[in-house]
Amino acid sequence: MRYSSVVRVSFGHRERISLTEVWDISPSELSEQGDQAARLLTDADPPETASAQAAAWASQALIEFQDLQMLLLPEAGRFLNTGYCFHEALAALRESVVAGLNGQVHAALAVLRSALELHCFHYWWREELWSAPTYERFYRWLETGEGGAGFSQVIAALFAQERLPPGATTETHVREIYRRLCSYSHKPLLDEAITPLRANDPTESGAPALFLWLSLLGAAQRAMLDLAIAKTPLAIFPLPLARKFGFNPPLGLFFDAANFAPLERALGSQVIATYRDHYRDRDPPQTQIEWFESRPERSEEEILASWTAKTPLPGAGRPFEERVILGYAVVKSEMRALAACGKSRRIDCR
Repeated sequence: MRYSSVVRVSFGHRERISLTEVWDISPSELSEQGDQAARLLTDADPPETASAQAAAWASQALIEFQDLQMLLLPEAGRFLNTGYCFHEALAALRESVVAGLNGQVHAALAVLRSALELHCFHYWWREELWSAPTYERFYRWLETGEGGAGFSQVIAALFAQERLPPGATTETHVREIYRRLCSYSHKPLLDEAITPLRANDPTESGAPALFLWLSLLGAAQRAMLDLAIAKTPLAIFPLPLARKFGFNPPLGLFFDAANFAPLERALGSQVIATYRDHYRDRDPPQTQIEWFESRPERSEEEILASWTAKTPLPGAGRPFEERVILGYAVVKSEMRALAACGKSRRIDCR
């Protein structure tokens, strides 16, 4: 099994990121059209540039939700593959970005549909398995396709509006996104067709087709983020984990400031404030936050002493806060690899 981890650390506020940076897309993966498209998303007019930035920050925010995937343990039987759908959804999102940049719009939209489906099924199954004594029903579905639910039923269960805050993605909106994505796997309507957008030239990727894909990517990722927040609302309440746990935080429970920053950039501070008002007094996250706050504070010396890895804590000679950021980057990278180990042969933890 091959473990691959990409770690980027930034000190301070970042204004811009790109889809190629977020998904660690190498130049060899992009065709000439793909290279041109990547530059276009950087140099386009302000509305299109804003859409590209929003999609990039949303991608990074979804990647951060790896740190809120707690490991569920049944009374008996298998459990290591329960994060399969989540990690496979991230892999599908990356494929959609590569295909979309390369001008393969039909392929990009088809795999984007898969990403949306997998992401929804992940959270649906997590609810189904929450108190189950064994996960064999899930494994039967995973191995044979039997024993699950139709995607329409899953959407209805996950996007019930009484659970979601004002302004969040609605069930109706998710169904429309899904309908449009399905259309590109079957028969696009005349006004949705890619060929007219390319002026009937299959060798021309063109801005209209590129921005059609980008708009659907943005809509699908927003739905995925709203669902992930609804199921793990601690995401919008970042906490200074090192002050309570040192370098040994509980797995899958909390976001820190580094996790939260891309989510705030993706949704905007006003949306975050609305979502916090909606979720603040609910449980979760109320009891988890109370438990966190009840724990004693650690001194800087105790925090540094909690580093138990065989390799030294990075950043010798740097200020304390920067050493904490660097140390947590290592901790998160290792935990993401462990959480994803049941997903596939190759594991990418960005």
